Amino acid sequence: MSLICQYCKKEFQNKSSLTNHVKTAKYCLVIQNKTNNDFKCTKCKKLLSSKQVLDSHIKICKVDDLEIENKSLKEQICELKEENLKLKINQEHVEKQEKQYQDQIEKQDKQIAELQNKLERLASKPTSTTVTQNNTKIQINYKPIELNDELVLSKIEKLDDNYIVDGLQGGAEFIAKEIFNEDDGSFPYVCTDPSRGICKYLDKTSNKIIKDIYCKKVVEIFQRVCKLYMSDRVDEYEKKLKYETNRSKKELLTWNILKMHDFGLDMCDMHLDNKFFNYLSTYIARV
Repeated sequence: MSLICQYCKKEFQNKSSLTNHVKTAKYCLVIQNKTNNDFKCTKCKKLLSSKQVLDSHIKICKVDDLEIENKSLKEQICELKEENLKLKINQEHVEKQEKQYQDQIEKQDKQIAELQNKLERLASKPTSTTVTQNNTKIQINYKPIELNDELVLSKIEKLDDNYIVDGLQGGAEFIAKEIFNEDDGSFPYVCTDPSRGICKYLDKTSNKIIKDIYCKKVVEIFQRVCKLYMSDRVDEYEKKLKYETNRSKKELLTWNILKMHDFGLDMCDMHLDNKFFNYLSTYIARV
């Protein structure tokens, strides 16, 4: 009784032959969708049908160890090239994204700068307010200022001898003409109620209208800055006096030094009896 292979339908005389066929016959293994790796040549990777055939094959296999290593290296090179290609593609993608982010950052920086410029322009615009005097409404255009030492320092060089010789009155005139004088019709510092010593200004930082009773803040700032400035001026004139030989020039320098000392003393007393306010209020805008 013959036995038939269920895969390739080949006939066999005994079960042993059939079993060996099913496990080793290459064409039958293909039909079974199987690969027999038990008898694979380690050099050329060829699949053989049995151990006996494999042993015979190894003796005559023309692939030597160097060729095997060469093939292995080529395979590694191919794999590395594929990985390298993937990395380059990823790198291009990252660089593209980075450029997009950079463009977005530059665009936002530009928008921020434009908004900041707009904010500064708005802050520098005069703010209008209305006060009522004698049943009459008066509109005031305030010019924003930062009333601080830096504001006075930026103008202090204009405090010349013509202002100094007039003492408190000269100091008040200097502040009104050199610090609070505007040509555009706006008022940085306004006296709104002379009888009660009320002055007002628009603070640039807070954008709020601030009261300065009897010019107290102006007095404090001017005293601080003027004290240092007058000290330097006196030192400068005394050095000139030391080396001056012309009699008339020496007398003029001496007179100027005395006037600067007097001016310094006046500045110390400028908050007393509201004298400074009375002078300043005659020069600054009244509404």
